[in-house]
Amino acid sequence: MLLPTYSTHFKYGFNIEEENTSLQFDFTVVKSWFFENYMVLNAGKCHYMCIGNDTESREFVFEDITMKNTTEVKMLGITIDSKLNFNSHIKTLCVKASQKIGALSRLSNYLNKDEKSLIFNSMIKSHFSYCPLVWMFCSRTSNNMINRLHERSLRIVNDDENSDFKSLLEMNNEVSIHHRNLQVLMTELYKIKQNISVPIMENMFQVRENKYNLRHFQEFETERKRTINYSIESLSYRGPQLWSILPNNLKEVVSLNLFKTNIKNWICSECPCRLCKTFIQNLGFIN
Repeated sequence: MLLPTYSTHFKYGFNIEEENTSLQFDFTVVKSWFFENYMVLNAGKCHYMCIGNDTESREFVFEDITMKNTTEVKMLGITIDSKLNFNSHIKTLCVKASQKIGALSRLSNYLNKDEKSLIFNSMIKSHFSYCPLVWMFCSRTSNNMINRLHERSLRIVNDDENSDFKSLLEMNNEVSIHHRNLQVLMTELYKIKQNISVPIMENMFQVRENKYNLRHFQEFETERKRTINYSIESLSYRGPQLWSILPNNLKEVVSLNLFKTNIKNWICSECPCRLCKTFIQNLGFIN
């Protein structure tokens, strides 16, 4: 169990007393919930996590339970780490996918292309379809790892050892995992615009009212950001940017099902995120 805290972080660190008070409050709420539902709190599964650069290990004691610091925790199938880079989660996904790619490779001589494609989509590619909006703006290293597995799978499906990754994608009428995640993000913004989204997404993206019917109107609010990892490369910042790039014929479709069908043909060639930019070692991004 990872307690959600209302921690008070300051510019030069955080106040340990206020941190302890916040945890005490959260623990009381959680313990009451367990009691009301006739459940017993497992002391061995109670821990906390400090998000950020603070690595100092502390222990918080609540009645007879001691909470220790942890650097990562798995919640609802997602491994959340203290740096919020999701490297550990993506590494786990890649290991599982790689094992199944090996199995597909051993069976490939007995299957035709359609059968191999079916196994790839249902048993390998599906690993990267669970909660992609949480980890989609990951590090370039993690994204390259995913792309290598994707390329390896397509080589087996097509029995092709010579074509490059881009050609393999075109051959199978596919996009990379990252671009597919961009399509998922645009689908969520469309749902917000149509007032059919869930509250948590509506709170993240605020729709603006176009009072003057401007041609290049920014439909979603974009807050000023100062850091890269926790601000610029985030859903709340990149989402409105990508929506502004989306063609108007996609934005104006009349139903969600039609949007989901049409968005599959959209490849964002102007995506501003760092994963879509060309990076050269010792030089940096060139576009």
